[in-house]
This record gives sequence, structure tokens and C-alpha cells, in this order.
Amino acid sequence: MKTKYLALSILSALTVLPAWANVVYTWHTLVPSTSIASFASQIVVSDAAYSSGSASVNFSCFMGPCPAGSNDGVLSISYSANGENIVLENPASAVPQFGVRIDQIAFDFTNVGFLRGNLFFNTGSDDITISSAGNVWTINALNSDNEGSACFRTAHCGDITGYYETDFFSVPEPMPLPLMSLGLISLLGLRRLKRG
Repeated sequence: MKTKYLALSILSALTVLPAWANVVYTWHTLVPSTSIASFASQIVVSDAAYSSGSASVNFSCFMGPCPAGSNDGVLSISYSANGENIVLENPASAVPQFGVRIDQIAFDFTNVGFLRGNLFFNTGSDDITISSAGNVWTINALNSDNEGSACFRTAHCGDITGYYETDFFSVPEPMPLPLMSLGLISLLGLRRLKRG
């Protein structure tokens, strides 16, 4: 009898598991650049965007404040170039004060494990332009208004090639509704066993 209750407890615990998790793509350099000694990057997308096969953001704000734009699944983009770290959380989020921000992003997830597409964003002090041909990405331009940066204003930084790959392959977990149904059927079966 105790094993039946244990089995039911396990089944009911499975019903609260999330069906997916966010997908993280990490940069791998193929051909380094003389202008950028080190480059690292991560892109995080939602499970829903990954499942749909694509994600895009098209947002422009000049002079602010600006309301949020549309974003269908790009959660964050971060990169580190020559020791300077830039993180763009929630692209197309509202710009609450005077400022410039441009987020133009198009990602394709149809080649399992690899990211394709193009990316441009300008935070007002930093901007990056990257595009892919198949799985291979090229950093076309990387600039910063932060004095002391190796990519400060007029310096041309770019010409790195690499690829974005994920270590996580989305695999569906057991879905809540079928598991709850199985749990209810088991309870009804136990009830009949007790009567009989």
C-alpha cells in the first residue's frame, strides 16, 4: 500500500516541473582579430522562442523617454571585449530618460545547436554589429565611447569570426496535464481496490 502512495507522490511532484528552460548560446572564436585581443559573448533566449525557431527585436529610441518595444524571446546579450563588459538585459525594454538605444536583432534556431542571424545594438555609449553566414558569425564593428576602451570612438574594432553554440538542447519534460490525468486514474484505481 505504501508503494502506491509513494508512486502517486512522485507523479504529482512531476506535474509541477517546468516543460522547458532558457537556452544559452556561447561564443567560440575561430579567427581572432588584431584589434580585439579577447572576445567572449553569451546570448540567452526563451524556451518559447527556441521552440518557434526564431526570435527578433526591432526597437529604436532617439532622445527618450521611449516605451518598450516588441521582443519575442531574446532575454539578454552580453559580451566582453578587451576586458570591457557589456550586458543588454531585456532588449527593447523602455528607455526611461533622455538617451539613445537601438536594438535590431534577428535569430534563427533551426540548425540545432547553432545560432544564425544578425545583431546590432547601440546603448548610446557602446555599439556592436555582428552577422552570420550560415553558422559562422563575423563581428563587423565594435565601438565604445568609454575612454580607455581599446575600441574607443575612432578605433576600428572587429573582423573576428566565430560561432554561437549551445550546450543545452531543449528536450520536452513530461507535461503537467497528462501526468495529472494519470494521477487521477491511479487514485480511482486505488479507491476501487479498497472497496473490493
